[in-house]
Amino acid sequence: MSADPRRIIVTESRCQACDVHTVLVYHRSFPEMRIEGMTAERAAGLLADRLTAALDSVSDPIHSEAVRVAIDDTRAFLDREEAVHPARDLSGPGTR
Repeated sequence: MSADPRRIIVTESRCQACDVHTVLVYHRSFPEMRIEGMTAERAAGLLADRLTAALDSVSDPIHSEAVRVAIDDTRAFLDREEAVHPARDLSGPGTR
């Protein structure tokens, strides 16, 4: 199975207390592991880290394969062409 960045779900949110815009990111197979960040890319990076850390504690081979797939999907999400990368010009679309 190949990595599929479309399995990463991104939703926008606002803190009800301070009205700060945030983004929630999770993998379709692990909706209970929602990661909050200022951008989808930052949250996805944290999600990849959290999934990688969780892999060490998974004893079931079937579940560990699901975690590996989620890690690969998250990395594919981060590597997609339209992702925001720190080295790119962030002044707007079409200015690259």
